[in-house]
Amino acid sequence: MKKLIFAVVLFAGMIFLNSTSAMALECREGAGGVSLSPTSDDFSFSAGDVHEGSIKIKNINSSAPASFKVYAAPYSIDENNEKDFTTEKARTQISRWIEFDGPDGYTNEAVFEVAACSELEVSYRVVVPGSIPDGGQYAVIFVEGVGGEGGSGIRAISRAGMLLYGRASGGETIENAEISDLKIETSDNATDKDGQPINKTIIKASAVVNNTGNVDVAVTSDLKIENIFGSELYHHTNYDSALPDGSTRVSEVWNETPLIGLFKVTYTVSAPGGGEQTVTRIILLCPIWAGLIAAVMLIIVIIGIMSMIDKRRKRKAKYGF
Repeated sequence: MKKLIFAVVLFAGMIFLNSTSAMALECREGAGGVSLSPTSDDFSFSAGDVHEGSIKIKNINSSAPASFKVYAAPYSIDENNEKDFTTEKARTQISRWIEFDGPDGYTNEAVFEVAACSELEVSYRVVVPGSIPDGGQYAVIFVEGVGGEGGSGIRAISRAGMLLYGRASGGETIENAEISDLKIETSDNATDKDGQPINKTIIKASAVVNNTGNVDVAVTSDLKIENIFGSELYHHTNYDSALPDGSTRVSEVWNETPLIGLFKVTYTVSAPGGGEQTVTRIILLCPIWAGLIAAVMLIIVIIGIMSMIDKRRKRKAKYGF
């Protein structure tokens, strides 16, 4: 009896592990693509250090193996608040210190083949030089799928990245930020989780965080929405990172807005050195057709009231009461 119970448990465990693995990889038939974990590496370093880590490359094609190129690139935020993975700056030098354990040993770039619906762990190291600047260093490790030869040579089919946040130890560390341009607004350019347009109005809050220090700072933004009776309808806190030597716009969006409603919206943003700032706004959501109907009904009510007043005045003039 005990052997039978053990066999049943073992069989159930094998089914669970297999189903869990399949769900984690989310493989698709005939679909090229890659996923990468973890999504970030946050660490401190000193001159001459060697920081080691690893990434897991997942081939989500369920029917064919795929080749992936692994390399490092600089990471910063440009003046348009867009991620910049090409411009070399003083705080992106770390992208040149990263090496990957490839088929021919450690190198700045390597290509790996991953079996269908499988994952491969790749080791990397950050070889810190003997002379380094104070503050933070930022880079991204890209895993880029490569296809067969085409008319223009190697063809990229997908890409995923892991961000590296490095801090130099022993030197001067300055955490300071300025928060500005807090605003709450509505937008008709809503999209669903797949990026498809939604025919509705959303509520969006945003702020600009200017990092005046020399390391990345944690930014907390909190959006709370209540109805006119004070009942909470939505509350979400988001955590971002603002890189030094630039500004970052943080934002929160409420997509699940009803068609009609009156709301009190409160948006709070905090960051080291910038304190905590809050903005509150009352927002009325009402589609045009509903507004037109309300206007027509109001006109009808006004005409009715005026008609009643006129009849009463005429009756008083005729009968004296």
